Amino acid sequence: YEEYPASRLYTDAVLGMAYIYGKNEQYEKQMDLLLALVDENIVPSKIPAIYNQIAEFYEKTSTVIRELNPDDTIDLGKAIEYYTQASNYPLSSDSVSKAESLYKISLIQFQLGNKEKGLSTLEKISQVYPGNPWAIQADNFLNTYEETGVLPGTTIESEEAPLLPGLEEEQSVLE
Repeated sequence: YEEYPASRLYTDAVLGMAYIYGKNEQYEKQMDLLLALVDENIVPSKIPAIYNQIAEFYEKTSTVIRELNPDDTIDLGKAIEYYTQASNYPLSSDSVSKAESLYKISLIQFQLGNKEKGLSTLEKISQVYPGNPWAIQADNFLNTYEETGVLPGTTIESEEAPLLPGLEEEQSVLE
């Protein structure tokens, strides 16, 4: 990373370092690296993966914040925004990162009680990215739900709730 900034592996090295910083709860260093990569935009094909890491950061912070205030969904909203940017990024054909972002949007939708939107997003992943590892995971999730009537990872079926204010367009990539 430091010795070979012109290497074709530079972006991968920075993404790897950011991931490790995140795992070690060094979030400021993680975000500095990720935001610098977005600003540099050296390899546009990697932008969806970068946005996904930023979104994951907001998901993690949301978990902590929601322990203190279960009604605080601001960071989940930011995670959805970054996942949406990843899935909509036009200069990349990184179907794995784009499908991952949609899958994670669906999980957040379930967390927020938006069962129908979550299911719809999972169905779209399979249609838009057939054979993709995330599409296979989406299919497995849908099959489990179809067989049991219970959302995977829960013990009861979730209730439908309104989408976070201002995020009505987050499904535009799927329509």
